[in-house]
Amino acid sequence: MPVGVSGEPQDLLVVGMGKLGGEELNVSSDIDLVFVYDEGGETQAIGEFASARRQVTNHEFFDRLARRVMLLLTNRRYRFCVSRRHAFAPFGDSGPLVISSAMLEEYLYSEGRDWERFAWLKGRVVNRSVFAGEENFAQAV
Repeated sequence: MPVGVSGEPQDLLVVGMGKLGGEELNVSSDIDLVFVYDEGGETQAIGEFASARRQVTNHEFFDRLARRVMLLLTNRRYRFCVSRRHAFAPFGDSGPLVISSAMLEEYLYSEGRDWERFAWLKGRVVNRSVFAGEENFAQAV
């Protein structure tokens, strides 16, 4: 289970941007996703995951999870056009697939252009809590 430096379980926030964020999807729309996690830390062998053998960083854990989500959305059954690298992703093509909330905030303050900041007003979290519990998840959103 991914646990932050605060000792709290962490979740991946899947942020729908563009038409998905504004709930304006149509048949030909691409799905623009940004993957954000709250804080660094490492996975812990807790509860139903007590048999886990090794720890990985939260960044590595959420990167693998995001790649699986994208693979699922683009498989033959669903065939969504999901963009890994798009205009809404911090640092564009050269940036990481998943980003911590602190790194996102720093990017938007130091390098983000006005249109990028405005685009985040339309973005919305499109997933639910898996690990953190509803209360902690709501605080992260």
